[in-house]
Amino acid sequence: AEFGGLALAREPPLGGGVYLEHLLSAVPGVRVCVSAAGVKNLCWEERSGQSGPPLSDQMAQFSREVVDLVRVQPGCRLLLSKFIPAYHHHFGRQCRVADYGFTKLADLLEALPHSVHVVGSGPARMIFLTHRVQFNIADYGVCFLEDMLEELPENSIDVSCTEGSPDLQLGLPTRVQTLAERAKTAHFALEVVDLLRQAPRCRVPFSKFIPSYHHYFARQCRVSEFGFVKLIDLLEAVSHVIEMRDELGEKFICLTLREHLRVCASHVLAMLEACPDRRLRVADFLSVYVRQYGSALNLADLGVESVPQLVAKMPTVAELWRDDAGESWVRLADRTDVKNCAYKCLLLLRDCSTGSMPLEDFLRAYRTPLNLDWVQRELSDILTVTDDPLSPGRKCVTLRPLVLFARDLSSLLQANQGRISFSQLEPDYQRYFGVPLRPSNYGYPSLASLISAVSFVCQTRGRNQRATVLLCSDFEARLAYQTAYSTEPLLSHEELLQELSRDQLRPVPSASCDLANELSPTSLSAVYQPQQPFQQPQPLHQQAQNPHAGHPSAAALLGSFISPPQTMRATELPDPRLSGGVCGSG
Repeated sequence: AEFGGLALAREPPLGGGVYLEHLLSAVPGVRVCVSAAGVKNLCWEERSGQSGPPLSDQMAQFSREVVDLVRVQPGCRLLLSKFIPAYHHHFGRQCRVADYGFTKLADLLEALPHSVHVVGSGPARMIFLTHRVQFNIADYGVCFLEDMLEELPENSIDVSCTEGSPDLQLGLPTRVQTLAERAKTAHFALEVVDLLRQAPRCRVPFSKFIPSYHHYFARQCRVSEFGFVKLIDLLEAVSHVIEMRDELGEKFICLTLREHLRVCASHVLAMLEACPDRRLRVADFLSVYVRQYGSALNLADLGVESVPQLVAKMPTVAELWRDDAGESWVRLADRTDVKNCAYKCLLLLRDCSTGSMPLEDFLRAYRTPLNLDWVQRELSDILTVTDDPLSPGRKCVTLRPLVLFARDLSSLLQANQGRISFSQLEPDYQRYFGVPLRPSNYGYPSLASLISAVSFVCQTRGRNQRATVLLCSDFEARLAYQTAYSTEPLLSHEELLQELSRDQLRPVPSASCDLANELSPTSLSAVYQPQQPFQQPQPLHQQAQNPHAGHPSAAALLGSFISPPQTMRATELPDPRLSGGVCGSG
């Protein structure tokens, strides 16, 4: 019985020639087996991978209760003499052994060989969980982790080895997302940022995320649509913009430090624009913030301890200034030179059919000496200085593809009295330029996210497919202002390392989905690279009929993916010079 079987002696026939083994073979749940030494043994039948007698419903319930009780004990072990009081304390009722057809507790527990073992003798007898029930290897008779893993069902866990290391890596099996699901996940990252930036302290409790999403977007957040089973898995897929924090036992979904600082910088920009002389006393900074945005600014969430430290993290938005009386102020940063240079460069390159100009011609047309290193550093969101593909050894200045798209969209809206239905934007774009509009070519998963990225050239009124796209006046000035007052924060070395480690922990995309990494620190979403970048030339008969044929579209010119500039809502551009209204809005 100690090894799961009872040796049968060679007894003489009983009761008129009936052997004992024949008699016992008629008992349900047992069988007679022969060992390698030829000894006959009486054993339990194995059912569903477990060795033991068939359990009744009452015994099965008791087995589950015993496992639950022993699991909560220190070391998953319990003295046999303390089982009855522990059972009473845990379940609030007495354990009557007679109810299960036994007279002794030890006999009752030994009837559960697939759940618990009773080891020892006398008052030191202990109740242990079997290794099939628990995973504490040292306490329950298994020496190696591999032995435990062999007991698990197939495909329930992923086991891998690190090259050059004997350690095993365990992980849950994950299903590879489809390209459509990855596009939805990238758009979900934009939605989460939009949702959290409206919440106090840019965070919501984990338990309230689903209702908050439903209330804000007027639709349900169905995790299965993104290729996940649990919400926590979906949130981990967008860990480049959000993180989980535990405070006082409650779990919160928060923006990452970089994203939180971007939101704060946009708030500070709007707040300073509304102040007289575009400045504010340091002593009044936090109180004015509460009055304008309805919630207090928690400096600890932003990794700082004072307002001057916060201002130092947004050098392109605000700066500290001390007046003659010695009083400290926060004032709008002087970015006039960047804004004027960006505006002039946009005007020069806007009229070029390809959005590109040889560097010598560009410097000649600019008429003012330019520091190219300064231009590439300050205006990297709107243009690049690269080698000229048509003239080896020469360089050219080229607008970013997203800026070219904004130029094309402005031309299309002007040809339609400054407004187009959102549902008609794609067919009208293809009819006007002769090429399809593909948001993935610009690094955005959907048309809605692409339009929101060019809020400096257009605005939307309404929701979903019934929305209307309206043209904004003088988009070059708006884009120049947005470029000058970038909300990209200045992070410390430790904060940059933390951001880098978070990016390295992001899920690796499948090789079947040709996805690109995030190419710019100012991009809010996981950026997608098209599977086949569109380079279809315009047919000759369309060039003859299309009045815009001499002005190729950005989609036709896009030969390689370049990161989009930082997105900002039109309401976050409070410069009075740029508030000329929306064309066609009446």
